[in-house]
Amino acid sequence: MLGGKWGLQAAFDFTTVSIHDSRPLTGTGTTISDAYSLGGVTAPGAPYTGSFNGPGPLLGDNPTRTTASETVTITGSRTLEAQVYALRLGPYFEFPFGKHWSGRVGGGLALGVADTKYSYNETISFGGGQTISNNGSSEGASFQAGGYLEAKVLYAVTPCASLFAGAQFENLGTFSHTTGNEQAQLT
Repeated sequence: MLGGKWGLQAAFDFTTVSIHDSRPLTGTGTTISDAYSLGGVTAPGAPYTGSFNGPGPLLGDNPTRTTASETVTITGSRTLEAQVYALRLGPYFEFPFGKHWSGRVGGGLALGVADTKYSYNETISFGGGQTISNNGSSEGASFQAGGYLEAKVLYAVTPCASLFAGAQFENLGTFSHTTGNEQAQLT
């Protein structure tokens, strides 16, 4: 038997993703310090509430700013949970190469929606002993379009039923989810 046959296929996928990460991380942090002039007046000790005669020493409005970069340690946890819905639609070509054997190649359009929730609860530690708590969460859905390619080998058990093995590559790009100043990505 020579030749082959063309067809059209559609498929729906659903995948859940749950990623929990509590590894300590390192990064670069910047400390910004502003110093304000008191115009030569010695600042009174704390607590100071002023007097009835006037406000006392006033801060200048132009600070002297210094910045310092240093390595910081980030401890805590990050969680990304997602439900990904995908629809594939495209043509295929099936060709025989034996009495019961055939091959199939195909490809086409892939559409996806990722419903994601990203949360984090971290402590950022600077070298001088200063720590900052950093936490947040948000959720939302995003849409991506892409494509897929596939190849299969089929064995016909009966004229209406086949066993198959194959491989498929599907690319929907990158789903990004931003919460505060952090970003999680599904690729």
